[in-house]
Amino acid sequence: MPECSPQANVCCIGISGGHSSSTALAVTPDGDALAAVPGESLNFHTFHHDVVTQRLESLLDSLARRLCIERKVLLDAADRTVVAFPGAATKEDQALAEVCVQAAGLVDKDKHEIADDTWAGLVAGTGSLCGVCAFAGTGASVFVGRGQVAGKPNKIDGWGPIIGDFGSGFELAVEMFRLFGRSYDQGQMPRLFYDVRTEFPKIRSDKHTQKWFDTLFMVHHDSWRITFAETARVATHEADSPDPDPVAVRLVTAAAENMAESIEIAIKRCAPDVNDLRIVFQGGMFRYSALYTNVVASRIRHLTTGQVSLSRFRPVVGAALMALAGLGPSKQFSQELVEVIGESIGLLDRQEQQLLYTVSS
Repeated sequence: MPECSPQANVCCIGISGGHSSSTALAVTPDGDALAAVPGESLNFHTFHHDVVTQRLESLLDSLARRLCIERKVLLDAADRTVVAFPGAATKEDQALAEVCVQAAGLVDKDKHEIADDTWAGLVAGTGSLCGVCAFAGTGASVFVGRGQVAGKPNKIDGWGPIIGDFGSGFELAVEMFRLFGRSYDQGQMPRLFYDVRTEFPKIRSDKHTQKWFDTLFMVHHDSWRITFAETARVATHEADSPDPDPVAVRLVTAAAENMAESIEIAIKRCAPDVNDLRIVFQGGMFRYSALYTNVVASRIRHLTTGQVSLSRFRPVVGAALMALAGLGPSKQFSQELVEVIGESIGLLDRQEQQLLYTVSS
């Protein structure tokens, strides 16, 4: 990352802690982006809350160093901080998130707010809390915003990769390896298996697949789901290739259809009287798979007359906008504020831009 850049006018901090990584962004009172830094996952559904606290402290330390100040000075200077966690929509999850945030030094409850990552994703994509955010990465969920956050009642799925998260990278990986297992039993492995083995050489052979998985689970008991979900990228890549692998196309299409179903359920349950909701896509499944994105968009097009698109910014930008909005009426969500923060992001270092843009700008 770039060397430290002294700044005296930090106003707000936005933090987004995803399934596989996290990002912190500092902005001025006018919404100008000052610095962004990466960190490790802050998912307390995957990692113990003590681990999440340590990672949050490290992320804040990195942001402070980038601004040439100490963490305490940074937190004292910030009038508002919003921390967006994966799966933080319920009161119970917010309480656990609060433990992590307090332990990391954000002790003043009047100066910080806990958010769900889908809320921040919606704000990043629409500049408001009105619309639909469909999130698909390692996990998957859908949030319907009607102008305010509404907890779990307005969020569909997000039950975790084992018992839910339809349309996620984890689900795609599960279905892919189940297919491999069935194919092995039938005596003919698909080409896709050998593509996966090339990318993940620890899978030494088809006969070694279960041993690889067992080792992954036992050795990396907290993070195995993240690594396992990463194998899905082989399927999305092969499905989008000039010579698409038919097995990969089938798997990616099925995952996309599951996500489309979640979006339809969310709209019918949470906004049955609205037909012009804007729908934004967030997460790696949308960022890195054209087929996945196109299938979802085509399946849900009839549900709204509003725009359906990939978000321009990642959730951390939404968290920063939420922090600014928490300062008072003069900082409420507006397209003008979105444009200000967007223009300033364009002036940051290229590495920092990659943390904030959903696609290269």
